[in-house]
Amino acid sequence: MNLLGKPTVEFCEKAGNGIIKRPFYALSNLAYILTGLIILSKKTRYSKAFGYTAITIGLLSFAYDASYTYLSQLLDLVGMLVFVNLLIYLSVKRLFNIRTTKIILIQLALVTLGLFAIIFFQSFSGEFVFGIFISFLILLEFLLWRANKTENIVLWMTGLGMFLLGFIIWLPDAIGLWCDPKNIINGRSLFHVLTSSTIYLLYRYYELQKEDHNF
Repeated sequence: MNLLGKPTVEFCEKAGNGIIKRPFYALSNLAYILTGLIILSKKTRYSKAFGYTAITIGLLSFAYDASYTYLSQLLDLVGMLVFVNLLIYLSVKRLFNIRTTKIILIQLALVTLGLFAIIFFQSFSGEFVFGIFISFLILLEFLLWRANKTENIVLWMTGLGMFLLGFIIWLPDAIGLWCDPKNIINGRSLFHVLTSSTIYLLYRYYELQKEDHNF
């Protein structure tokens, strides 16, 4: 395994020889950074958690598209896993009476296990591991909804819908069905824009939830 070698997944836009290997993909990561700055400007209960996470996702994804290495691919996945685990943490705290330290330790162990699986299986295993965490988050929100512990579930559903739409658009780009390397409007770029909207919608959703603890 060569961390500075090429990534295991190749999208439509081919890596060039410039400082920024995939400029169109890289440019679209500004959507995350802009979303993070907007959230930070709100100065609310979760604005720092969501704002800095959005910016981190944007920077790590930009590094991936700019450098086009296996290491940056892994870091891009880490950013995504950090975000979904932030949501899992907030949902678990609303649903169960579990100490914060215990939740975080379990999450760290699961994320570490997931990263080992990604490194071992390579290819699209990162998307599969991320999908497992997403599925667990959906289950948690379903249980919270059944327990009448949600406020404005429409916001959460809209955020999920934006993510799924982004994934549907991303997939043809990832497998080469919809591919125009010279077009700034492409599947991966649209995925970045749509999932930035997901982050903002979920930030608004979690701000509305009533909790018996401080974050």
